[in-house]
Amino acid sequence: MSYVIALAGFATILALAVSGFVTADASRARVRVRAEHSPRRR
Repeated sequence: MSYVIALAGFATILALAVSGFVTADASRARVRVRAEHSPRRR
């Protein structure tokens, strides 16, 4: 039954990694959109 615990732990780590990647991509896209819409300051 130890493989069930290992599988559950792996699934939890995988879900955390996927959610972290998704939030990082969303924040990066939001920053990119904000930079495109804001006027250039150069």
